[in-house]
Amino acid sequence: PAGELSLVAAVGDRVKSKHLTERRDSITGLAQLFHQHSVRPRLGDGDGGVGDAMEVSDVMRVLTNVEENDVFAFVPKLVFECGFYTDAADPDMRNRIVQIVDDVLLGPADKSHPDQRAVGLVLLLSSPGVHGTDSETSNALSWLKTILRQRSRLQHSLSRYLDLRSSLKNLHAPGKGGQTSEEYLTTDAKA
Repeated sequence: PAGELSLVAAVGDRVKSKHLTERRDSITGLAQLFHQHSVRPRLGDGDGGVGDAMEVSDVMRVLTNVEENDVFAFVPKLVFECGFYTDAADPDMRNRIVQIVDDVLLGPADKSHPDQRAVGLVLLLSSPGVHGTDSETSNALSWLKTILRQRSRLQHSLSRYLDLRSSLKNLHAPGKGGQTSEEYLTTDAKA
């Protein structure tokens, strides 16, 4: 285990590399290892198919069965903290981190039941270093909160746009005596 820990820590240090591809590849590889060795065994999704809904007893077992010497326990904190790279330092890192969280750490949506993904998120949030002490909030948790807020706003805006677009199409459809959506928006803009 000491050799494993030093090897994993060395890969973790590559996240600080000046080479952008090395940085992105190392965090992606660590996330894949974390999911394979820490998340998947605990969630019990070994068949590669769509997972089943989890019973409450299974959820409690997963959340209370914490491995003390998990070599990969530091990975979620490191992944979330990589979201703080600025666009000047690494323009694609934040997008990569969102993709890593969605597709790697929580498991692919098409192969995992939403219950499993939710429990996986709780596992990530309960990982060492993700939560700060009472007097501080960790960078990892701050980044995650920011991303979740952005997603919520985007989903709300997209939903509102689709509702309005549908309303316009229904109210002003050609053949019903109304204007097309484009004509309606042009008329509305001039008014």
